[in-house]
Amino acid sequence: MRQYLTRKAGRFVLIVGGGILIAVVLWAATNVFNVALPGTDTSPLSVKLLVAPAAHDWVKEAADRFNADGRRLNRRPITLSILEQDGLSVYGQVSTTGFSPEPAAWITEGRFMLDLVNLAGRESTGQEAFSSETTIAQSVLMWGGFADRIGVLDSRFGGLNWTALREASLAAQGWSALGGRSEWGFFKLVLPDPAKSSEGLAALLVAAAEYHGKADLAAGDISSAPFQSWAQALIDAVPNFANLGAEPANALAVRGPSAGDAGLLLERDWLLAASSLSSRQPVSLRYASQTLIFDFTFAVRVAPPFSNTTQGDSERKQFEQAVEAARQFRDYLLDSAQQRRAEVYGLRPASGQAANPEGSLFAQWSSLGFQSSLPGGSGIHINAEAARAALRWVELAVGH
Repeated sequence: MRQYLTRKAGRFVLIVGGGILIAVVLWAATNVFNVALPGTDTSPLSVKLLVAPAAHDWVKEAADRFNADGRRLNRRPITLSILEQDGLSVYGQVSTTGFSPEPAAWITEGRFMLDLVNLAGRESTGQEAFSSETTIAQSVLMWGGFADRIGVLDSRFGGLNWTALREASLAAQGWSALGGRSEWGFFKLVLPDPAKSSEGLAALLVAAAEYHGKADLAAGDISSAPFQSWAQALIDAVPNFANLGAEPANALAVRGPSAGDAGLLLERDWLLAASSLSSRQPVSLRYASQTLIFDFTFAVRVAPPFSNTTQGDSERKQFEQAVEAARQFRDYLLDSAQQRRAEVYGLRPASGQAANPEGSLFAQWSSLGFQSSLPGGSGIHINAEAARAALRWVELAVGH
């Protein structure tokens, strides 16, 4: 009996030990020696991400590193494809043609654009287009321009705000009537085309908040005739949107005051142009008392309907894996190393607090007034209906 039990125990040990040995061999093969098991899908996983223009360069650099690292999902090598796209363009696609191919995620300008796009999604397909996950970086709108012009505005109006800029744009004799020099001509507003740029649209939404004296805007605030008449003068103060292009701060750096005098742009834009701007002539930059924060939301694509077929099941699995891989990249962007790199591109980390590592533009240009901490002042909330009302209005107003 004792011998029988001994032999049985021995067989049990051999079976268990053999199972453990096989498991160790399989683990080593797949995780150490990178050998794919039979039936394992090792085809490349292509992942498309839409990225707001202001975050594109930082995200693209991170994506190149991510791809070079050979990241994988379930044995499938991940290849990220980064497509720069303004939120207004995303809104247009969701409203009309949809995406081809589908993006796995979108790094938005901020919550106000995500809400606008999801409003279009609900109306066009019955479901939201993207699901918000987390903030990955930040930037704020701030005033800036050439110091001599802003000095005149300060003397005349006691500071920079939209009311002051509107009055300056209406001066019949231009700068000479404001206390400036006649050769400066008329006041020229620095503003990206609000019909094509989320940044330009956001600046006019801040103007609406100032006009109405409130931080929570509704669609009726934008569509009111008195406001639209008041704000039309601001749009008319931009001589040529095409000449300013998508990056007005850079246009000022290249062409000087002939391109524009002052305006409300992203802190990131002023930081990137600071070197060229300051070498041309003195500039004045300051944070606004009312602003709109670009919180660069990472949002994953809500799954579109798939057919109940074998092909549909395959497409659904491919989509789900692409979204999971996009989330892997999201975590990569939130890693401390990538967060520090954001400051090299003029962006704040997700926390909003610049850490001023080596290469930080906040540290380099602190003498111009850039702050490490988020500036005080009231933040503006824009609901989706208000953003859409503003877009519909500016599309008409820009071509007025």
